[in-house]
Amino acid sequence: MSQLILRKTDLGAFLEALARESRVFAPAEEEGVVSFQPFRPEKLIQHKVRPRLSVKKFFHPQQERMFTYTLDKDSQDRNILKETLPQDRTVVFGVSSCDARSVILNGLPFVNDPTNPRKDVYYQARWEQTTLIGWGCDQPCPACFCHATGGHPFGEEGLDLILTDLDDRFLVKVLTDKGQEAAGLFKMDQAGEKDRQAGADVAARAREAMPGGLKVGQPSGQDLMGLYGLAELWEETASRCLNCGICTYVCPTCYCFDILDETYGKEGVRFRIWDSCMFPLYTLHGTGHNPRSAKAARVRQRFMHKLKYFPDRHRGKVSCVGCGRCVIYCPVNIDIREVASRMKVGA
Repeated sequence: MSQLILRKTDLGAFLEALARESRVFAPAEEEGVVSFQPFRPEKLIQHKVRPRLSVKKFFHPQQERMFTYTLDKDSQDRNILKETLPQDRTVVFGVSSCDARSVILNGLPFVNDPTNPRKDVYYQARWEQTTLIGWGCDQPCPACFCHATGGHPFGEEGLDLILTDLDDRFLVKVLTDKGQEAAGLFKMDQAGEKDRQAGADVAARAREAMPGGLKVGQPSGQDLMGLYGLAELWEETASRCLNCGICTYVCPTCYCFDILDETYGKEGVRFRIWDSCMFPLYTLHGTGHNPRSAKAARVRQRFMHKLKYFPDRHRGKVSCVGCGRCVIYCPVNIDIREVASRMKVGA
């Protein structure tokens, strides 16, 4: 695929060209919080900044309507479940490489699980209709550790375009057909060899700036029962945990959900909403029994899923992209890197 040059002064015009064809979202600041918001030229942030929440909401929304139904005996659609699949084409600009990689990881259980031929049609539809434009992390923050989970600050997995900041211009690398279509909506010059090399140098320096010696995926190779029996680790971690769920809501790769039905007279809708394995009600059975009623059991489940169960099922890929959001926003400073290190049984 090609590499192009986009002048920084043309960034707004490029996004406006995209907005004529699709819904466009970009990072914007409101009351001190950066989030992905509908693109508005006056709100555009001209430098790399990572929103508090990831792109997860574009593929697995916090509340998603699945289907509607009617019980009206006079309706020809009576007792028929009618799927409400998303229809809008969407472009998300300013996506970090770690966030884009989370789309691929979440796609494993939703649409690409080799042990389950059924696909989540909602996730798949959103994936097919969404274009992700990334912005390489030339200055990773101290809490970032994407390299320890198999990623890279300039990783291309899951992205359609990736931009590299070259002072007064961007090097735009086209990665997919969707990226080629997006780039074709705005005239850009071909990048010369000097710009290509400058982009490669920026990416190399960013990778070198990240700390060495950390490998979050190591617990996946450990004995299951040995990890399960680390009572001291789980009790100590749980003693600090508030079960607030912040870690799961800001995490790009947490996808737990609950399914609810609501009726309005003779009409009804089924939807799913984000849930969290950290909440006691998440595993409460209809009988009243709860297999993870203790906080330590819920804490253990979160880390075991990400670092052991998920990799065992999906060829060693950990359910973590190293974005560091859970490290930053945890009110009691629980650090997944520390927990992963202590999970190395016998290492």
